Amino acid sequence: RSRPSVDAFRCPGWSEGRNERVIQCVLFDLFGTLVEYTHGRTDQNFEATHRFVREAGVDVAYDEMVQAMDQIFVGLEASSRASEREFSMQDAMRAFLLQRDKAPDELLEDELSARYVRDWMQNVVVPTGLSPYLKAMGKRYRLGIITNTHYRPMIDELVAAMGGPALFEVIVTSVEHGRPKPHPDIFHHALSAMGTTPSETVYVGDSFDADYRGATGVGMGCYLIGRHARVPVRRQVPSVFDLPSRL
Repeated sequence: RSRPSVDAFRCPGWSEGRNERVIQCVLFDLFGTLVEYTHGRTDQNFEATHRFVREAGVDVAYDEMVQAMDQIFVGLEASSRASEREFSMQDAMRAFLLQRDKAPDELLEDELSARYVRDWMQNVVVPTGLSPYLKAMGKRYRLGIITNTHYRPMIDELVAAMGGPALFEVIVTSVEHGRPKPHPDIFHHALSAMGTTPSETVYVGDSFDADYRGATGVGMGCYLIGRHARVPVRRQVPSVFDLPSRL
């Protein structure tokens, strides 16, 4: 499909009766917004991870490993929602190894994290045309990323595939900041790092809870990728490439 050109856009006031406000900054979610990915952790091919685990001395069948790791993530995600604190990939791998009676080993946890993420990323896709599209946007607007993630190196790899970190003034990850979206602190942190205000910034995501609720909660305008029953139609876009037509 052809990609729309990036034109100047103005964001209508967030409440009725307000004057239009000029948007200077666009902050993006990553997964499901800038890149496409497969939800979940059981459909990917984790054979390489399984081989590494076996070579590390853990006697576990492939399906058992995949299910065990998935359940560990489910538990950590529930704890994260309750505490509003992010966990790291190393936390998850440590929990798996402890289940298998392996003593804590930071080097092993780091290597297992890298292997697991590599397998998980098999179905993560940077859309064709994204790099020139972002470069065009960057000539007119200041760009940044706020993403929930457990592993910063994965974000750096994806950003490099989009055209490099120079495209973005800030890249804020929940694992480094400590608070995951929709916590207001992570949004305020990004705004502060860019030296901008909510009224000058729009956020683009794909999740009602993490993105829409989080961004609008601190006063930013927000657009969501896809269809969302709880979001006004004018705040929904089919893909990130359709954003200029809605702003």
